Amino acid sequence: MTRDLTLNQVLATDDELQMTEACLLDTFRRIFRPTKHELGKFPGRSRTGIGPKMMAKMIRFYADSIEKYDRAELVGLDDWLVEPSFISPFWLAVHLDRAFENGYQSAMAYVRELKKLDQIPDEIDTPEEAAVYLVDLMDDESFYYRNAPIDQYKKEDELIDFDEYDKLPIQLSHRRSS
Repeated sequence: MTRDLTLNQVLATDDELQMTEACLLDTFRRIFRPTKHELGKFPGRSRTGIGPKMMAKMIRFYADSIEKYDRAELVGLDDWLVEPSFISPFWLAVHLDRAFENGYQSAMAYVRELKKLDQIPDEIDTPEEAAVYLVDLMDDESFYYRNAPIDQYKKEDELIDFDEYDKLPIQLSHRRSS
C-alpha cells in the first residue's frame, strides 16, 4: 500500500476489511508514523525523509488524538523536523483549516501543540489568532479560512452548478446615440 501514515494502510470493501499489521498496531496504540513509501519521497532531507506538509499533518493528527483520547505518539521523526523554520506557514494554515473542519476543540488542540513545538508564538491563545498570524506570515499568498462544515461546501458547489442565469437567452443590443 502506498499511504502516507501507517494507520492509513487500510482497505475497506462491502464485505472485507484489509490492513497492514503496522496499521492495526499503530491505530490501537495511537502512534502516528510515516510509511516507508512516505519516507522515500524526500531522500536526503533527513534521516526520516518526510517533508513539511506531512509533518504538519502528523502534528494535527497527534493533537487531535491527545484531545480525544489523552494519548498519542509521533514515531520515527528527526527532532529538527519541528524546528520553527521547517514547516511553512502555508502548511500550518492548511492543517489549521482542516482542524477547524473537525470542530473548534480540534483547532484549539492543534494550536496548543503548535505552541509547544514553537511553530507559533506563545502569545497566541486561540485558533482565530493563529489564523491571523499565519496569514500575515504568508504575505502574498492567498489563503482564506472558512470555518464551515463540509456539507456547506457541497451545497455551494451544487449551487454553482445550477446557475439559472445561464439558461436565459443571450441578447446583444446596442443603441445609436442621437
